Amino acid sequence: MSDATRRLTGAVIGGVVGVGLTFLLLPMGLSLLAAAGGGLAIGAGGPRVPRSLPWTLGITAAAMLVGVLTAWRTAPFVADPSLGYFLANLAQTNMATKIGLGITLALGLFTGGGSGPAHPRSAAGID
Repeated sequence: MSDATRRLTGAVIGGVVGVGLTFLLLPMGLSLLAAAGGGLAIGAGGPRVPRSLPWTLGITAAAMLVGVLTAWRTAPFVADPSLGYFLANLAQTNMATKIGLGITLALGLFTGGGSGPAHPRSAAGID
């Protein structure tokens, strides 16, 4: 299995598990927003995946997108539940949402690009 296939398969599986877990625990009163995007990042950057800066940036962006969309679906604003209004007023969300998105960002940056040894091509600047 190629490197890209492993990363993308892990990202999809981790993202589905994370979003599913978030929506499963929500009716119980538990907000696990970081699981949505964080699951994607952890799934993409497994222990046998070589570190890569481009993958780190891409997976972090995807994890943040999943995190923001999940935050919007789980807690839209009462004044206007549209996505555009949510994005325009993202700074006005509650502290739990901000912390969840911060954890998602950290998981994307620290695990999304892989945790194994760097690929020999990336060490030479070819990756």
